[in-house]
Amino acid sequence: MDHTFTRAIGGSLLTMLCLVLASSLILATILRLSSISEHSIGGVTMAITLIITFIGGMVAAMKAGAKGWLFGLLAGAMFVIFAITIQYLGYGNASCFLNFYCFLYV
Repeated sequence: MDHTFTRAIGGSLLTMLCLVLASSLILATILRLSSISEHSIGGVTMAITLIITFIGGMVAAMKAGAKGWLFGLLAGAMFVIFAITIQYLGYGNASCFLNFYCFLYV
């Protein structure tokens, strides 16, 4: 396996994981300390996820150098697959897959 691939994708996934954990802590604190309900921040979480995926793709592209768009695309796809898998395991049903297909359709 090429070290460029491992370094670019691994660094990108680690960056995305750190950003997800940080944003989760911030959103949990906001939910805990304010009167905002969990149902009202769905759009915010979608926007944060898209931004984190974009940042992770950019990190992979910058670390890869050549063919950065391919590395960024692979990193973003791996993150989306990881997030869908975690969501599926957390909810225990396939409704998250339906949401993903609806998102792709739009």
